Amino acid sequence: KQAIEEHKMLKPGGRVIAALSGGADSVCLLALLSELKEELGFALRAVHVHHGLRGQEADRDADFSATICEKLSVPCHIIRVNVRAFAREQGLTEEEASRRLRYDRSRSCRLGSSVKGTVTVYSLDFDLVLLSV
Repeated sequence: KQAIEEHKMLKPGGRVIAALSGGADSVCLLALLSELKEELGFALRAVHVHHGLRGQEADRDADFSATICEKLSVPCHIIRVNVRAFAREQGLTEEEASRRLRYDRSRSCRLGSSVKGTVTVYSLDFDLVLLSV
C-alpha cells in the first residue's frame, strides 16, 4: 500500500487488471489488490489466459482462477488461445507465442476502458517483480 501511494501507481476511481495464472504469486497479488481496492478506491478485475497446452491441468488452472476470483468478488475473464497454431503461423517457440498472446489478450481487455496497464508478477530468484505492461 505504501509503495502504491508513494509512487502514485493508482488513483481513486482507477481501474486495474490483474493477470492471473493461478500460481501462488499471481494469486497473492490478486488477494492483496482485492484487500486494497475499496480503501484506495479502484476497480479490479482479473484476466486468466488459457494457453491450451497442458490439457486438464490447464483446465484446472482456469477453474481455480475463476473460483478464487469468485471468492474475492473480483470479475474474472478467462481467455482461451491456441498457442501451438499461433507459434506455427508466426515461426515462434511455444514459450514466445504464449508470452505474446498473453500480453496481447491482456491489452485487448483494456481497450475501451480507462485502464492504462495490466499488473503482473513474476518470481525470479525469490524476489517478486511487479510490472505494468
